[in-house]
Amino acid sequence: MWRPFNPSRRLEETGAGRLPDVFGNGREQMRQQADAEKDELYKQIGQLKVKLDFLKKELDLSLEQRRLCIDPRHPELRVQRQCELLGLPRSTYYYQPRPASAENLRLLRRLDELYMECPFFGSRRMAVILEVHRKRIQRLMGILGIEALYPKTNLSRPAPGLRAPLPATGRAPRVSAREFQQQLLHQDGVGRAY
Repeated sequence: MWRPFNPSRRLEETGAGRLPDVFGNGREQMRQQADAEKDELYKQIGQLKVKLDFLKKELDLSLEQRRLCIDPRHPELRVQRQCELLGLPRSTYYYQPRPASAENLRLLRRLDELYMECPFFGSRRMAVILEVHRKRIQRLMGILGIEALYPKTNLSRPAPGLRAPLPATGRAPRVSAREFQQQLLHQDGVGRAY
């Protein structure tokens, strides 16, 4: 027997009893996917918290201090990542400085002695006396923290508290040469005006 097309009957014939499963599985899959994304985000938040805790103690430090802050046995951050977070090149972390040579130590001792005798000698005169290149002497003087004593700029300026007070007008009086001669003419020999 022929029947007109009816979509609801078609669904019944093809398995309408399975509809909750079909639609429910989609929701369940979406829920599982959302839970997986949420778990991934929580994992990332945990990693970021570890990094943040690591960085909180490492703010505004010199290279040497940052180098000392790296923990090679950190459970979650490798040395490479710690160096990235601190802005420290890995070569700086692994660098082992060479000990000072005996020659440099001798020069440092001699520089110190010379400076005590003649503190006004600069790197040029020290280099001539020690017969070493001037750049080396400059570097060693920098290590010792010494520099030649010499007159610095603006030595002729008076100290702030030593300035002579200005007249009530706020300007220094201007006396021309003619006025000055007239003042001298009107004084007697002792400097009194007559």
